[in-house]
Amino acid sequence: MKNYFLPITKLTLFVAAILLHAPALYAQSKTNCYEYNHEGIPTDVKSIKAKTVSINNGKYDLSWLDKAIKTKKVLMLGENHWMSTIKAMEEDIIFYANEKGSFPVLGLEISYSATPFVNAFINCQPGSDCDPLLKLLSPHFSSKESVGLLRKLQQWNYDNPTKKITVVCTDVEQDLAFTLHQAIVPFFKELGDKKLFAMINEQKQFTDAIVSYMDSVVQNAPDMVKVKDKPYIDKSYLQNVLSNFKVRYNAYATSLKQGEDSFEALFMEARLEQIIRNLTNDAVFGKLIKEHNSILVGGANHMRVYQAGPGDEDAAAWEGWYLAHNYAPTKGKVYSVKLVNLSYNIPETYLEQEYETDNYSLKYLISGYKNCFGSDKAGSYKLIDGLTPVTAALVPAFKQNQDQPVRLLGHFEMKKLAKKLPSVKEDANWKNFYAHDMVIVMPTATLFQML
Repeated sequence: MKNYFLPITKLTLFVAAILLHAPALYAQSKTNCYEYNHEGIPTDVKSIKAKTVSINNGKYDLSWLDKAIKTKKVLMLGENHWMSTIKAMEEDIIFYANEKGSFPVLGLEISYSATPFVNAFINCQPGSDCDPLLKLLSPHFSSKESVGLLRKLQQWNYDNPTKKITVVCTDVEQDLAFTLHQAIVPFFKELGDKKLFAMINEQKQFTDAIVSYMDSVVQNAPDMVKVKDKPYIDKSYLQNVLSNFKVRYNAYATSLKQGEDSFEALFMEARLEQIIRNLTNDAVFGKLIKEHNSILVGGANHMRVYQAGPGDEDAAAWEGWYLAHNYAPTKGKVYSVKLVNLSYNIPETYLEQEYETDNYSLKYLISGYKNCFGSDKAGSYKLIDGLTPVTAALVPAFKQNQDQPVRLLGHFEMKKLAKKLPSVKEDANWKNFYAHDMVIVMPTATLFQML
């Protein structure tokens, strides 16, 4: 059999441009340098019924969520990634839902292997020596905002011992260096195995033989083996890690036979199937999802629960649709919220220095802003996609409302709009808004401050 491989040294770079990100974030180019302002453009869509999301005592008024908190089992938050204002609202929703009700399971769109490390940190007493865990998690929590969420979860669990939140990391293995060094290596060391290290040192890459060997060792390991200083690294955890690891490895190996251009389609199809398995298989998170209410946070595409007619069939491939329509414990009990911003700016420090990141999409947002505005227009907001008739209809509301977020009943409002104006179905944002129960639109946001 041919020896297909995935180089360890470039694992985080190969598919960075297609992973995890909402589609709107790709619409950057040197010619797309439109700035957000309050000057509306004439369109056939005269208005869209939207209400202000007001702020009381420094927090968003989320009383509109009360019914869903009482009646739904899963709250889905579909985001534009890396936007600090969106992250702040997500945090408010997470803690509000747990104050008003009980949603003790929090799903994050992060590699499965990070799960026990995250929970070890958020259950570590604030002020004690928890930072070594945070350092280990830095490949997945590398911004001021993402670390801030962990610290807030840690404080919540300390203050609410009877209502603790458990984090489940729902995605396949994305940073394979983390997978290798923090999950696989400690377990193999505990077993006293030295062959794996020799094979990796010789090959400098994952190969079919190495993956097969890892599988064999884990399957034949005693059930009670645990890493001494990290007891959550055990056989069942390693089995799940390898299952999530092989999604990416197998897609890469197959693409070498079919052509490199096939990798994206192969990977995304297998990735979505694995995310659904992670959420529904009792050996992973299925038991938690069945027995408790949960909040899932991820890219907006992941959280779609309605199909906007012909051409939108791929919505059924994502976990939002599956949990809302196909999975008996949550069927009919899912409430989806889309959180989107029309424009963004970048932290001032990004204007003053070249920010290096392996994440191509994030780097593209940063360079796109700098190419358009440079340091002369710090504080300006760059439109992500440009306005469409649907989003342009919201601009007057922002102008009248000091640019506070607005909310609208996504599926209901878009369906009503299409009856009056059938041509609106060609609007990309009509389709995006249609897919969710509620849409929160923010005119502006600032990119995360990376650490």
